[in-house]
Amino acid sequence: PLRKRFPGYLVKSTGPHKLGCLMFVLPDPLRKEIVDWVLENIPDSHLGVGGRELQPHVTICYGFTESTPETVDVLRSLLVREGPIYFGLDNTLSLFRGNDDGDVLKINVICPQLEDLHYNIVNSFPVEVKYPQYIPHLTLAYVRPEVAEMCLTYPCPFAGREDVGVAAEWSGADGTREANPLAFPE
Repeated sequence: PLRKRFPGYLVKSTGPHKLGCLMFVLPDPLRKEIVDWVLENIPDSHLGVGGRELQPHVTICYGFTESTPETVDVLRSLLVREGPIYFGLDNTLSLFRGNDDGDVLKINVICPQLEDLHYNIVNSFPVEVKYPQYIPHLTLAYVRPEVAEMCLTYPCPFAGREDVGVAAEWSGADGTREANPLAFPE
């Protein structure tokens, strides 16, 4: 249906990358609502090089310099003790300006638990930190700078929402991906 109307070049690549990344996985109903909103509300003409984010997530930590099985095992054991993560979405859309892929249209995520987890990981693993201040957020799309301010006026039905997530996803530098629970299975 709607997803088929949009060509692949407008979607950010999920292939191999320079560094490893750990991402907080949104619950399916919210993730679907966000993707549908992005597809219906962000016109192609507003997109920057990075396109739309069609796999919405919250980056917990980007910059792992090691993607070894040992690193993944230690992360897995840390995550399984983390428990479900309760989070809220900010009431408004916002921007990160000056990204090479376009200005980042985002919604901030309110979650002290994610912040604590991020800093715990940064202090426990070899990580290249690009941004010293961690701001949990959902990237919605990379938009052209000249239309970025206008995008902030789009009505956002999921703003202010609260939810809970129970999984994280590891994405190694080699492009391998692995889902990890955030609590012991019952």
